[in-house]
Amino acid sequence: MHCEELIGRITDYLEDTLDNAGRRRFEAHAARCPSCATHVEQMRVTISIANQLEEEAIATDVLETLQRAFLGWKAQRK
Repeated sequence: MHCEELIGRITDYLEDTLDNAGRRRFEAHAARCPSCATHVEQMRVTISIANQLEEEAIATDVLETLQRAFLGWKAQRK
């Protein structure tokens, strides 16, 4: 696995939707690539912080912008 592939599959990894072979390849790459290991940890921290936010704490326009960005990104992945 190369760094670009790891980045493209990080959501699948963190959501535990990779098959066993994909998970092993992902973890093997992260174990030998400090940059990717850091990226995975940063994503875990970001998700943890975001999960602590309450929807009411986010301004409506910011929430709408984030939702549009995510939906656009998700559509590009298909």
